[in-house]
Amino acid sequence: MTATDDGTLLLRAILDNPAEDTPRLVFADWLEENGQGERAEFIRVQCEIARLEGWTGGCDPVGEDACITDESYRLRNHAKAMLECHSHEWFALPPVHVPEPAYFAQWWGDVQRGFRHRLTCTAEAWLRVADAITEAHPVERVRLTTWPSIRVESRPAQSSDLVGLEDDPRQTMYDATDIARQAGEAQGDRNWLRLMLNRRWPRVTFELPAE
Repeated sequence: MTATDDGTLLLRAILDNPAEDTPRLVFADWLEENGQGERAEFIRVQCEIARLEGWTGGCDPVGEDACITDESYRLRNHAKAMLECHSHEWFALPPVHVPEPAYFAQWWGDVQRGFRHRLTCTAEAWLRVADAITEAHPVERVRLTTWPSIRVESRPAQSSDLVGLEDDPRQTMYDATDIARQAGEAQGDRNWLRLMLNRRWPRVTFELPAE
C-alpha cells in the first residue's frame, strides 16, 4: 500500500466520523510524516481549540455559548494566521464555470478542526463541485443562496439512494453531474429538490433560500 493509499484511508475515517478528533489527529501525523508539517499543525491546533472550549459534537459554538479561554484565544489567533497564509493551498475550491456569479464564503467559522465545515454558495455552484468537496472535507452545513433549477425526467432508478422513492413517478436521483448539466433548464418542484439534496448528500444540513 502506497502513502497515497494510506492518506486516502485516513481521510475516509474522518469523513465517516466527523465528530471525532482521533481520526483527524491520526491524519495529522500522516501529513507530518509526508512533509506537510504546517497542515498537520493547523489540524492539531484547531482540534485543541475544540477540546479547550468543550465544543459539542465537534461544532464551534457561537455567541454566549462560546467558552473561550486565554489559551484557546491564543490558539485561535495562531490558527487564523496560518489560515490566512495557506487558505488557498489547503482549501482552494474546484473551479466553477457557471453563467451566474458563484459565491463561496470564506470566513473563520468556515473551517473547523482542520477541515471545511460550513459553506455558502449558489445552488448551481454547489451542484458542480459538491462531490469534490465532500470527498475531501466533512462538510456538515451548506447555505444555498439560490434554489437548484433542474428538469426532472422519469427513467429507471439506478442508485441505492432511491430507497423509499420507488413510488414517486419522478424516481430518478441524478448524481451531481447530471443535475448540474440540466441546471437552469426548468424549475423543479421545490419539495422534490429539497428531498433530492437530502438524499444525495445525507450528511449535509442544507439551509435554503426563503420560499
